[in-house]
Amino acid sequence: MRRVFSAVVAAILGVGCGAATAGAAPAPGLRVTVTPGASVAPGEWATGSVRVANSTRVVRRRVVVSVRAAGGGRAQISTGRGRWAARAVIGAIRARGSVTRRMRVRTTDAAARLTVSVSAAGVARRTVTAAQTPLPPRLEGRVFWHKVLTGYDESLYFAAPGFAYRGLLDDGAFPACAAVTATGAGDGCVAASYTPATGAVSVDGVAGTVDLKAHTLTLDGDKYLEAAPQAAGAAFDVDLFTARMTGLCPLYCNYYTGYLRLYPNGRFQKASVHSWTGSVSDGTVLPPDKQGVYAVLPGSLIRFTYDDGTVVTQTLGVFHSAAGVPDPKEGLLIGGEGWFVKSS
Repeated sequence: MRRVFSAVVAAILGVGCGAATAGAAPAPGLRVTVTPGASVAPGEWATGSVRVANSTRVVRRRVVVSVRAAGGGRAQISTGRGRWAARAVIGAIRARGSVTRRMRVRTTDAAARLTVSVSAAGVARRTVTAAQTPLPPRLEGRVFWHKVLTGYDESLYFAAPGFAYRGLLDDGAFPACAAVTATGAGDGCVAASYTPATGAVSVDGVAGTVDLKAHTLTLDGDKYLEAAPQAAGAAFDVDLFTARMTGLCPLYCNYYTGYLRLYPNGRFQKASVHSWTGSVSDGTVLPPDKQGVYAVLPGSLIRFTYDDGTVVTQTLGVFHSAAGVPDPKEGLLIGGEGWFVKSS
């Protein structure tokens, strides 16, 4: 829920040092009011306003408003007709009149210090400052992945305030959670909490920490990697693999390795290798290659349409590079399963 900042900053811009018109009283100047927008999540635009009022009895000409945001943010003011810039030429403001322009600010994780500067003919430039504070970071909508010691993939998807989904995300959509559904250590919705100020998290009663800048989650000593959502229409050029093992290893193990080649033209090829060890025989099975076309859908989903007519839709995420940027060459999270670039 957005928090509306009621802070309204006003300043009076005084008259410059130029000579006044004979017989006329010095003009008191312009009144500027800056209203920050409602708080939004970091990286989103918060829309506020700048009002410039001419309280004099003369027309103020060549009025220009400039905005900027310090602290890693970005500020823009409307120049009209749906356009935005750091500087807007207002022109003239009639006597006792005013002009209001929309202003927008995009913050990072920290608050942005907003500076609004107004100039006009015959009036000294002055500045007004205000703060645009973002909402605290949230975990809702974020997904984290790790490989457990037994070789299984496990994801944590923070589905709603107070809840996370634990397990594979292979049902063709990101799950919704409104209550605890998991039994014991099984898959399903579990209780979760997050304290933005400290990064502390709790999932199903297990304490941990999250580092949103490093895109990692540590829970009970296990490190999870965050996979970012992907916009619809994306295409990839990556050669990926995934691996897991099941059974009572090392006596009875089932090893699985999957290969997935995604082409930038929307084609894909998928193959898998199964091998097992046991007391009677060892064997290897190599199924025929499967191929078709893929498409990234809204909601960070990927749809595979095989040439035989089979259609499979899975959840999709992109792992981050060391610079903290989502990069398909770092790997993809498909259906809750981690796929990584093959070594050359």
